[in-house]
Amino acid sequence: MIKKILFISYGSIAKKHLTNVRLISKTIEIAILRSKNKTSNKSKYLIFNKVSEAIEFKPDAIFICSPANTHIYYLKKFRGVCRNIFIEKPLCSNITQISALDIKKKINLQLGYFLRYHPHLHKIKRIIKSKIYGKIQLAQIEAGQYLPDWRENIAYEKTVSSQKKLGGGVMQELSHEIDYVVWLFGIPKYLFCKNEKLSNLKIDVEDFSSIYFDYPNKKKVVQINLNMFQRNSSRSCTIYFEKKTIKIDFIKGCLYELNNGKSKIIHSLGKNYLKKLIFIQDYHFLKRSKIVSKINKKNIISNFANFSSGKILTQVLDRLIKSNKAMKVMKY
Repeated sequence: MIKKILFISYGSIAKKHLTNVRLISKTIEIAILRSKNKTSNKSKYLIFNKVSEAIEFKPDAIFICSPANTHIYYLKKFRGVCRNIFIEKPLCSNITQISALDIKKKINLQLGYFLRYHPHLHKIKRIIKSKIYGKIQLAQIEAGQYLPDWRENIAYEKTVSSQKKLGGGVMQELSHEIDYVVWLFGIPKYLFCKNEKLSNLKIDVEDFSSIYFDYPNKKKVVQINLNMFQRNSSRSCTIYFEKKTIKIDFIKGCLYELNNGKSKIIHSLGKNYLKKLIFIQDYHFLKRSKIVSKINKKNIISNFANFSSGKILTQVLDRLIKSNKAMKVMKY
């Protein structure tokens, strides 16, 4: 029986997911739900303009890739129709959208936080659990990318990332880092955030975020710096243990051990590994959805982002927003 997959929206990230689906299987029937003014008669896929039409398609799996402020709207519309739902990050743009949301029916729901599949983060998680390097004292996470370079063939001013009404802004767009911090280290007891617009980019959202997580019971601190104006892209995670310092350079694909001003490569995945993660993530989702039957077991990671972790992250982001507004430390 031919499986059916529905894509909600057809922006840059949806196209990446669709390309992955096609690489995984040539036989899957694909349909796209788009707004009326974006219908194309030249498309090789089924195009729907109405939710009712997409429901009649009876998809076996759904990728919700629309702006963040519409994610929960579509989840509510389709959760009774299809049990396999992938939502591109973040889960939503406002905590009020999920405060009363109850997922009663069992749903295979996954969020698009692909860094959870990164082998180096899993290596660090094992190091933390084993305590071979002692306690964590400090972790420094940073991600900086130049917004106009993010997407091809589209003006950055028109993207979701640059518009507040669509759920854009640096914290939402680079929330991958905040997600894996909570996944690695747990929920902080105290947090502080300072968001600003520092660049001359034509956007109505903050492009810089400085975040501070405090875990007083474990005597450790996590610092996160994010921006959307940095010309030379960088993405890293440095963890200062009692005995050693470990660093991931996501751009270079290297895991380092730092000691006395020198760095030693523990493991290298190559510069293009980040691009592979979305494919691995999509393959995993299709496997869990029983759309495909074969998969490399090494790529099966149980710690994917689900509705529960997405809700926690939304609560963390909400407190960060409130901290920024009140200019004070907040308790989770």
